[in-house]
Amino acid sequence: MKIPVKNKTKEVVRITVYCRVSKNIEEQRSGLNSQIAYFKELSNKVIEIDLAEVYHDVGRSGLIKNGRTSYKKMIVDGL
Repeated sequence: MKIPVKNKTKEVVRITVYCRVSKNIEEQRSGLNSQIAYFKELSNKVIEIDLAEVYHDVGRSGLIKNGRTSYKKMIVDGL
């Protein structure tokens, strides 16, 4: 007897990403653009990922929260 496999639909995961560079110089801005492009491309390739939002800050240290407006907005939006 052959038992048919149920059609499993994969669950879509909604994600938000935060990208940051610590210095506002061309090389790092390019790196920020690469980070953002990576996640957008990933969400286009992987059908189980829904990219809800990309937050980013430029010229901000990762050691402190002060001045990281997009980071703070991401936290508030997630609540």
